[in-house]
Amino acid sequence: MLRYVLLEENKNNAIYEYFPEGKSQSGIIGVSKATGELNIIRLAETDRHRTYAAKLFRKLEEFQKKQLYNEKGMIAWY
Repeated sequence: MLRYVLLEENKNNAIYEYFPEGKSQSGIIGVSKATGELNIIRLAETDRHRTYAAKLFRKLEEFQKKQLYNEKGMIAWY
């Protein structure tokens, strides 16, 4: 499970904070609105294998295609 929150949105980028397993240790990921380029700004300490970052990357790709950036949300899988 992964929670995410929009930290900043401007005409060029959207920056999200993500929380693996809903815990307080977080990471930060950005997406370029123009190109869809994804960038890990700060990897969450508990995301050593970037599993959670990859899940959020897929969600941010959807947001970028629609040009609609949710303020917060959750991703769950099993």
